Formats: sequence, C-alpha cells, structure tokens
Amino acid sequence: MTKIMKYFWKENLGIVLLMIGEGVGLTIASLLNAAILNDLIQFNFLQFWLHVLQLVIAFIGFLLFTYLKIRRICSVRQQMATKLRHDTIKKLFATSYTNFNKNTVGTYASWVTNDVNQIEQAGFMPFYELLSGLIKSTLALIALLSFHWSLILMIFVELFILVQLPRLFNKKMRTVTTEVSKKNEAFLSKMTDYLAAYDTIFVFRKFAFILEKVKKASIELGIAKNQQAKVMAGVTIAGGLGNVFGQVSVFALTGYLALLQKVSIGSISATGSLASEIFNTFGNISQYLSSINSTQPLFEKMYQIEEIPEIINKDFVLSKGFELENLTFGYQHKPLLKDLHFTFELSKKYAIIGQSGSGKSTILNLLSGKMKSYTGKLTLGNTALSELSLGQLYQHVLYIDQNPYVFNGTIRENLEMGDTYSENELWDALKNAGMEQFVLALPKGIAADVGENGKFISGGQRQRLTLARGLLRNKNIILLDEGTANLDNETALNIEKMLVEKEALTVIMVTHQLRAEIAEKLDGILELT
Repeated sequence: MTKIMKYFWKENLGIVLLMIGEGVGLTIASLLNAAILNDLIQFNFLQFWLHVLQLVIAFIGFLLFTYLKIRRICSVRQQMATKLRHDTIKKLFATSYTNFNKNTVGTYASWVTNDVNQIEQAGFMPFYELLSGLIKSTLALIALLSFHWSLILMIFVELFILVQLPRLFNKKMRTVTTEVSKKNEAFLSKMTDYLAAYDTIFVFRKFAFILEKVKKASIELGIAKNQQAKVMAGVTIAGGLGNVFGQVSVFALTGYLALLQKVSIGSISATGSLASEIFNTFGNISQYLSSINSTQPLFEKMYQIEEIPEIINKDFVLSKGFELENLTFGYQHKPLLKDLHFTFELSKKYAIIGQSGSGKSTILNLLSGKMKSYTGKLTLGNTALSELSLGQLYQHVLYIDQNPYVFNGTIRENLEMGDTYSENELWDALKNAGMEQFVLALPKGIAADVGENGKFISGGQRQRLTLARGLLRNKNIILLDEGTANLDNETALNIEKMLVEKEALTVIMVTHQLRAEIAEKLDGILELT
C-alpha cells in the first residue's frame, strides 16, 4: 500500500494538514474542559463564561476540519481505487496472451471489483483512521506533558505493550484475507458463468439447479468471511482490553497526583479526555494494522502481473509474407503441428482447411502472435515473428476470430472503438460486410444500441458487425477464423468474394466450408490432417 500512498503524496499531505487542524481543535477543547472545571471550583464565573465561549469556538473549528477531512479522504480514496483498477487492467493488457489466459475473466473482474473494494474498506479506511488517531495522540501527549511527567512515562510503557499485539494476528489475518479473495474470485466467476447461460437455463428450465449452485457458492464465500470476522473479533477484543486498562490507569494516576496537589482537580477531566484519545487509537492499533496488513496479498497479486515490454524492431520491413519452416507446436507435450512448411505470400489469398482439431485455428493464433511456444521458424518480412512487437505486427495484420466480441454500446462505438472515421468510411465498411441495409432500416441507424454482447441483434449481424469493424482498419493482411460461418450462404459468399478480389490484400482464412467459387480464386490451400 506504500506505493499507492507515495504516488498520491500531495493529496495525502493535504489530508494530514486537515487532520492536524482537527486534532488541535480537539486538544484545545480538552484543555478548556479542565479550565472550566477549575473555574467552577474557584467560583470564578467570569473566567468560566470566557472559557465556555472559547470551548464553543474550539469545537466549531474541530467540526469544520472534520467535515473537510471526511470529504477529502473520500475523494482521494476514490482516486487511489481508480488508479489501482487502471494499473491492473493496464498490466493485464501488457502481459502475454498466454499469461492472460491463466485465469478466467471472472477472476480478473474480481480483482478490480471485490479486491479493490476490500482494499478500500480494509486498507485505506483503517489507514486514515490510524493516521488521524496518531496525530491526535501526538498532540494529546504534548498537552499531557504540561500536567506531569509521570503521566507521559506510564503512557509510553503501556503503549509499548499495546503495539506488540498486532504481531500476534498478522499471519492469521493475511491467511483469511487471501482465502476471502480466492472465494470472491470463484464466486464472481461462477455468477458470471451462470448469468451468461441464461438462455440455456431458460430453455431447459434448470432454475432450481442453478439456484442450488448459487446457494452453495454463496455459503462457501460466507464461511471464508465468517472466519475473517472471527480473527478480526479477536484483534478487536485484545486491543479493547489494553484500551480500558490504559484509560483507567491514567485516571487513577491523575487522581493520585491531585491528592498530592501536584495537579489541579480539573486536570482529571483533561487528562481523562486526552488519555482516551491516545488509548482509543493505540487500543485499536492492532485492529488497524492487522486490517491494513491483510490487504498486502491483494496488492502483491496485482503488482506481480508480468508486463511484457514492447521492443520495436527497427529493421523490420513488410517485404514478404509469412513463412513457416519446420514449424512444430503442441499442447501439453502432445504435437498438433509437426514440421510444417508453407509460405503465405503478400497480396495473395489462402484457405486453411482440415478436420476439427487438426490445428487450423492454432495456425492463425501463431501467425497473430498469440502463441509463441513453437519450435522451428516463423517469419514475416524476413524477421522472426518472435522478434516483432505485437504493436508492429498488428499495424499490418488484422485477426478476426470465430467468437468476436461485441461491446455494450452503439453500432458506431463498436465500429470505431475509440478511433475516428468519416461517415463514408463507416458506411463503406458496413456495406462490404453486408450490413448496410440492416443498419439503414434501424430507427436510430448507426447510433442504434446493440446491447450486452450484441444481444439486440442476431448472431449473423454480430458477425457482420465485427467483420465491418475489421475491414474499417484497412490492414495489409487479414486472418479470418470462420469469419463468415454464421452468415447465410449468399452473404458469406459475397463477403468472401469481396475479400479475395481485393488485389493488394493478403487473406488467410480458416474454413470448414470452402465454396467452389472461392476456391478457384485462391492462390493456395493448406490442408491439415
């Protein structure tokens, strides 16, 4: 957590200054309480009312600083949470395709929702409460020094004992927090899976089955959270006992000093109030520190994402297409492609065919740089693909997989994805993908909302939309993995014809259904067995 706090050091310095103002107001109020009590004992009513007025002013200042502090903490806390989410997603985008797929999407979603929320609740909030308490305690100790040195000595001895308590619970807190994080990840992943399967559940009427699954997952998460609460309760009780003992001992010592006439009777009020602030803070310090330390595994998980640096190969020139020599690739030591030789020349058109499981899509994943654990030689433009950054590769290559994603938004937003294109370019892409007439017939046209993962349009239209999104980019090489599989024969044929008839375009398509009209226009066919 130190890293994120340092990043926002200016904002946190402002919070510290507000806490100091709050603490000064509270300390002055405590000292004035003693003065007011002494005034009453001495029947000095003029001084009494003067001190009451000063007390009111002190409390107004205290409340004003408290109000500003609360608002500022909320703002900075949200900024830090946003920074954590931003950096985590950025790291995920910068890691390798293989590393990203080591976890489910639900797991990553849990990191930037449940884990960040837990960091806010168990990390940031206790940190600010502890910081505020320490500032008030420091001011209280300075004020106590004005009464008698023995009070400070006794308090320091008791505080030394109190601050040792968190060490007894650190290991347990880290363990239970890690377990809660894992259960949160599993729960969110399952909920995402179940809700995404709504159509299937609806058709098979398996609501009771899913409800039982949800209940079981929720119970498992509840058990982990209850265990965390059990450990936290132990931390709270231990700190509370130390708190009570500390306050009672200060009250007793002040009373004894008053009997010896070392301090005034009114001092009992002030020292009790000041000691309360100190021991409330340090009595809860074990709870604060255990809670803060429990978030460390969550930070480590986010910070340990391996970022793959983008190294630009300055010698790369797209002078030749893909060349495969002795290319071998397999899953879990089981060969899928073995000693494959083939050349995909620039501006030519190719199809990759074969039975299911023969490695057709795997070849496109290798050509698109998603998979790198191959042996043999794979080059593009006389440069080994492994020596090219993905940024360089995707400047020239467009990969459209068989399950392209449609974002929850408008047709325009799905096409542009943050880029800017002219109206003519957008409509040309829709026309080439066979979607122009469909969009024109919509009441909102290109501004129509497609819904979550395109649920407001048909499967065929989703595929057309993602194809138009790809064609809009005008890449030199298109890798098409069953890109027209969900379209009717006429539309699929027209799109494939459009692609293979573009002279400057290199097309490499995987298909289960190679139409004769397309086959005769191809420059080569790679058949896998």
